[in-house]
Amino acid sequence: MLELIYNSEKPYDLQRDYILDWIKSKQGRYFGQHIVDAFIEACKPERFWLDIENISTNPDVLTRVHPSVQEPMSLSIIKSIAVVFAVIIDKKSTFTHE
Repeated sequence: MLELIYNSEKPYDLQRDYILDWIKSKQGRYFGQHIVDAFIEACKPERFWLDIENISTNPDVLTRVHPSVQEPMSLSIIKSIAVVFAVIIDKKSTFTHE
């Protein structure tokens, strides 16, 4: 969700406090405590914000931000994951629930 509230037209240091406050305010509704704590810890280094600010000019940033885990999956595993998402969506949406 960071990409939804981050404005690439503004310097990151003018947005940092707003973003942190926004993330904290969504704790319990959108994010669990452990997610908020992890984000607060991850964004402490200045490099985090510089990477966010330069993400469009430095595609290597995405490689550094997420772990390089590759797990081969069979079609049956992918279908199982799709069923989980379908159940979640059906529970949340009145449009798709049968």
